[in-house]
Amino acid sequence: MAKKAPLNLTAIQQAAISKIVSADAYKTANGELTPGEYPIDMLVKISGKLKKGEKYEAPINWSIDWRGLFATALTKLNGVTVESIVAEYLNTADQGIDLEALKTQAQNAVDTIKGESVQVCNGKLTGSVEAEIIDTLGVEVK
Repeated sequence: MAKKAPLNLTAIQQAAISKIVSADAYKTANGELTPGEYPIDMLVKISGKLKKGEKYEAPINWSIDWRGLFATALTKLNGVTVESIVAEYLNTADQGIDLEALKTQAQNAVDTIKGESVQVCNGKLTGSVEAEIIDTLGVEVK
């Protein structure tokens, strides 16, 4: 197949086309097709309205390697202390230890590690776009 020249679509035209088929619809269609070539020749009318929101700041969702952090903490202790920590964790309910309060303390420590960072995000592109097949130009659509 010969390489076609780019369509030179505007940003809004590209956005409108991308809104026509959802990722789920594409995945379903791809699953239903069997290997092979399918001729396509059709005219499609695309209409609707899109709205672009303003840029905004959002907190960065940091991911902490909890196992790595815990392993690092354990290397600072001797073997007896590590065994004691594990035994205490397994018996927190019996010992009246407030596990949720400890989790909150741990989360606060992790938040200190992470810091408060934000990222600038592009405004959301919302709206409704519809597509209508005008003509299949003699090619059977399955």
